[in-house]
Amino acid sequence: MDMGIQATTRWSVVGVSILAGVVAAAHIGKVPTVIPALRGELGLGLVAAGWVVSMFNTLGSACGIVQGMIGDTLGHRRSALVGLLLLAIGGGVGALSSDEVLLLIGRCIEGVGFISVVVSCPGLILAATAPRDRRLTFGLLGVYMPTGVAIALATAPFIEAALGWRGLWMVLAGVSLGMAALLAWITRELPGNDAVPGAGTVRGVADDLLMTLRQPGLWWLAAAFTAYTVQWSSLLVWLPSVLMETRRTDAVGAAGLTALIAAANAPGGVLGAWLLHCRIPRGQLVVGANAAMGLCCIGIFSPTLSDQTRFALCLLFSGLGGILPSAVLGGTAVHASGPRQIGAANGMVIQGSNLGQLIGPLTAAGLVSLFGNWDSVRSFLVGAAMLGVIAGLLVEQSERRLSYSEAD
Repeated sequence: MDMGIQATTRWSVVGVSILAGVVAAAHIGKVPTVIPALRGELGLGLVAAGWVVSMFNTLGSACGIVQGMIGDTLGHRRSALVGLLLLAIGGGVGALSSDEVLLLIGRCIEGVGFISVVVSCPGLILAATAPRDRRLTFGLLGVYMPTGVAIALATAPFIEAALGWRGLWMVLAGVSLGMAALLAWITRELPGNDAVPGAGTVRGVADDLLMTLRQPGLWWLAAAFTAYTVQWSSLLVWLPSVLMETRRTDAVGAAGLTALIAAANAPGGVLGAWLLHCRIPRGQLVVGANAAMGLCCIGIFSPTLSDQTRFALCLLFSGLGGILPSAVLGGTAVHASGPRQIGAANGMVIQGSNLGQLIGPLTAAGLVSLFGNWDSVRSFLVGAAMLGVIAGLLVEQSERRLSYSEAD
């Protein structure tokens, strides 16, 4: 496929594509601070409330690679626009729900929209970026999640206070529609954003799937992303509840502190992009980020440390952890078999991210329900960090083999 290689990077397309990811991620960040309101109005238990968070990621954790191939078939631009429309539709369904069933259906629709956006935007960025800037632009893509989550966390309590949680759902649905219009306008003349020739045929789909699954580097990147999102989403989703239940913090204060922690992830993403641009090995970045997060988790859940120290460790956990999404997302184009499999490769890695967001908060909620305290989550998160370190070592080994084969 002709990717429409750019002599100079079209930063407007890069910026708007990342912004589309920010809007999609805001649908994750809108939930944590309104969980008490949802539980009160709909009578949800702790695990049921965890499903409101994790249902968003259910289909993505199972079908990310398939949705990536659908993006290749439709074209990355069309797939991203459809995803934003689904986010709006899902938000509308959730806002009209009278029980947890319809709310969960709405969250599931939002989840399909989310993954459609995030597996498609890398293809748009690739088409808009000059080869010399690709490490930087793909690395910067990693900031979409913390930025969107932080903005939603910071603004959700105020919107809920004015309009209720249903109003919050409708506001973000409207923002998604506006984002679709902006993305459609900015990318209207972008080269290389049409459907991939042959991708929609049965033979083409089967070939793309097999070629993608045969890339070991993509498996390790997906595993690293799973380990990361298990840790990050578990802490960010439940922190407002922890603060309100154990520290008697009000909703606005809990949201503000959580938003600060989420926002700390974005500078880490920029740092990760810069380190990639400086040719620091991707595997080393993955190992370092997971090791730092695991060490921070030990202190975060330590009852002997002061609240101020634990909050500082939360900031460090999120900030250093932010290096990882940039490193991982920057590797999909490297490990994809070719331009035709870009969407499938992104889908496979994002599938790992969604799997982590699915099992992390639910497992944390189950551990708290079983043992009766939040400290029980520590071993689970440290274990996830150790798995992430192993995945990072395997990423480094895989990329060394790639560099050797290219040299030959």
